[in-house]
Amino acid sequence: MVGTSIFLTWSIWTYEPEYDPFEQSSEFIKIKSDVQIVSDVIKPVSILFHGNGQHFQTSSPVEINEMENEFLQWRFSGLKEVSVKRLQRKFDDFVHEDGSIEIEFSDDIPISLYKTVLNIRDKEVPKFSFDRIIIKQKDIGGNESAVYFVSYDREKVYQGLVDSKKLRNFMDSFYRGSYDKHPEYVAETINSKRTLFVPENPVEINKLEYYIDYLDIGNLKMRYLVFEVRSPGIGFGR
Repeated sequence: MVGTSIFLTWSIWTYEPEYDPFEQSSEFIKIKSDVQIVSDVIKPVSILFHGNGQHFQTSSPVEINEMENEFLQWRFSGLKEVSVKRLQRKFDDFVHEDGSIEIEFSDDIPISLYKTVLNIRDKEVPKFSFDRIIIKQKDIGGNESAVYFVSYDREKVYQGLVDSKKLRNFMDSFYRGSYDKHPEYVAETINSKRTLFVPENPVEINKLEYYIDYLDIGNLKMRYLVFEVRSPGIGFGR
């Protein structure tokens, strides 16, 4: 019985089904199986550019990574809540204002988690969550300028101060000419508190194929066989 158990176990572990060939290509995205840091897991999903009453958007991972690499180098200070009423405008108008870049995340992110990614100089940081970061061209001036952290559903706005020179360089690199590089989106009012942006024209979706790193099961085979030999009372032949 022990011999039969070992034979069946070996047959199962050595069985190799036929798979379609998978050719390597630079277009394939490798999925990492090791431990990831916060900046690898929590990333923006899209970028909106608002200007002259028009709206343009990109979801390109390459462009998003370029922008993220820039704003992750900024040093933030003076994080505090900002009253939208004091800004003397409607919340939705403030969020989607002309002359701004809106960096969107898929869900609310606690600042207590994301501060491990951002360079925040404050010793104490207020507790809040946000789902977008907004940079406004008109608010850039002096030595330091405001960058806004917004929770859209909760209608909460927080701001942090960043070196104005870095913000100007950021806007020059990514905002200028954005309407020539990205598809236009149209603002659709869902209700009094929410605006949805939809493509003005059909959008072509990239087709991607994924593969998983090769897993050497040799070690698993040997460990299982050792377990079978040491525990003859347990196996497929019993």
